[in-house]
Amino acid sequence: MENNKKITYKIDNSKFTKENIPFKVYYTLESKEGDLSYCLENFEGQSLNINELNGYESMLLNMCFSNFYNNKEIENDYQDIVTIEEVPRAIKQGQNIRYELYKDLCFSRSTSPSNLGFIFTINKWVEDFEKDMLKPAIEEPELFDDYIEYKVLSEIAKKEASRKGSYGNLEATMSRYLGKYKVKDFKENKVLDTSMYNRIKDVYDKALNKKVLGYYNELLEKIPEKYKDKYFNLLKYNENKTEFENYYDLNIKRTILENIEKFESIDSKVKVLVLWSEKSSIFGTWDNLNQKDDPKVYTLKEMDRLVYQNYVEVTEKDSGYDKTRFLILVDTDENIVLSANDRIDVGDPYTNNFTNFMKDCYGKEYVKELSEFDGYLKKQLNIEEEEEI
Repeated sequence: MENNKKITYKIDNSKFTKENIPFKVYYTLESKEGDLSYCLENFEGQSLNINELNGYESMLLNMCFSNFYNNKEIENDYQDIVTIEEVPRAIKQGQNIRYELYKDLCFSRSTSPSNLGFIFTINKWVEDFEKDMLKPAIEEPELFDDYIEYKVLSEIAKKEASRKGSYGNLEATMSRYLGKYKVKDFKENKVLDTSMYNRIKDVYDKALNKKVLGYYNELLEKIPEKYKDKYFNLLKYNENKTEFENYYDLNIKRTILENIEKFESIDSKVKVLVLWSEKSSIFGTWDNLNQKDDPKVYTLKEMDRLVYQNYVEVTEKDSGYDKTRFLILVDTDENIVLSANDRIDVGDPYTNNFTNFMKDCYGKEYVKELSEFDGYLKKQLNIEEEEEI
């Protein structure tokens, strides 16, 4: 097949048919840079649906497509029925939503679309529709369009949600399709087809949930046996959160799992895991040999010292602030609780030590509750209270 060509086949069997309604159509095929498109219309220029054709009519179209694809002439037996227009007709824009759905399905399946493949797919969709809905597709065109749109988009949604590197969010992952098929207007941030949106989201969320549950099962299996009871509740799937929230939490929980031995090596009920820092030279959070972050665990006393060291360096150089990401974990004796997942910008007000940062960011009541698990913090609060008196 040539890369770029366009042919309009005029099909007219009115001289030979004994039926009341002859088959009289223009069938325009265009190949442009490897992309195939078509237009089927009657002699009055009205668009027609391929699924409305009977077997004989589909055969004529298949023959035209085969000739077009293989650069062949019309067979002698059909030259009185099929002729080629001297000037090809225009491909009408916006009429081939079914073909667009078919192409997107092919793209999702990593297959190549073709007009012949489209005809076969439409016929299969018609069979499925009439089996599921117990209605002829030709009599319910709008319902049939809704049926195949859901059929295609739900398959794509399921595959996208299941994909290992997907975003875990319907709008982020499916924005191209939701916008293209007018399910959602992203410019106005408005759902246009609530029924379709909810059905697709339900499919997406179920597939995402299945994937996320699988990830959590893998994660829980990797907890060292001697720490399983202690860390199980912290690392398990949270039933009170959405699939997306649980998906988002996975990286943090994996990081906790990877650093369990570091947590357990620190003799303190309150432990701070520093994930990374712009001042890694102070917090020791960079593995220069492997060129990657190397999280470290510190007590609150050690964090006060390190943050103060960082604060002095920043203020002396007047260099703004240094960002440091951290988690605060509390050992309640019954289990481990994630108390904070945050970032401190050392150099900002109240960041001359970690305790002052917690008071300013989380409130004095939080620090007081935390001090029940940490002798150093309790001593600091007692000193402050004595000074106030």
